[in-house]
Amino acid sequence: MSPGPVNQARVKRLLLSASVILSYCLASAQTAPADTPTTKHGTVQDYPSLVRVPDGYNDTPAKQWPLILFLHGAGERGNDLTKIKNQGPQAYIDQGHPLPFIVVSPQCPEGEDWSPRKLAKLLNEIEAGYGVDPKRIYVTGLSLGGRGTYDLAAAYPQKFAAIAVLSARDSPEIADRLRTVPVWIFHGGDDQVVPVSYSRAIADRLRKAGGDVKLTIYPGVGHGGWDKIYADPALYAWFLVHAR
Repeated sequence: MSPGPVNQARVKRLLLSASVILSYCLASAQTAPADTPTTKHGTVQDYPSLVRVPDGYNDTPAKQWPLILFLHGAGERGNDLTKIKNQGPQAYIDQGHPLPFIVVSPQCPEGEDWSPRKLAKLLNEIEAGYGVDPKRIYVTGLSLGGRGTYDLAAAYPQKFAAIAVLSARDSPEIADRLRTVPVWIFHGGDDQVVPVSYSRAIADRLRKAGGDVKLTIYPGVGHGGWDKIYADPALYAWFLVHAR
């Protein structure tokens, strides 16, 4: 996938550095264990979640791991966690590609939007119960989850090392609160559900504000293409480049 109008040489240097980090981590990751639903915590009553830890996690209790929070789209809302098992970074792991991240996949209740406050509570709970590197927390989401990603990072910009947003609508003004957060935006050029103009407007405003933003548009693609994006190692390498 080719990034949008950014400094190509700088991107190549960053991805090369990140690929070294990713390769080193993957060498010891092998196969990740089964999903672990979070239980007996107050916040899971808001967002029941699947938590995936990398192989070797239990062998290194003092180690702190990067964390990816994945937010699904509108169609996966409800109270059945199996609806979100085959999406995002978790699906990539299940396809035989272990990742050196703790992956947290919450489920939004039917008829609701993602709440930044509730998501922040969930993250605090995960940090208290798992070996999370507080300087390497990332959030990504698609469609409704993309908007949730924008809103969460805008509400708590100091919390995240980087975010990735797929096919989402939000007000361009959200960019004013994301100037300190590296952002990678993806969108289908022929999206009829969420027009690509939303992503262009947010990216333009971020650039004008001096933000660190990449925009990748897929010509001929509608409201979708998410599996391809989450199956691209470049996304995870890009995450690992960034730390707070």
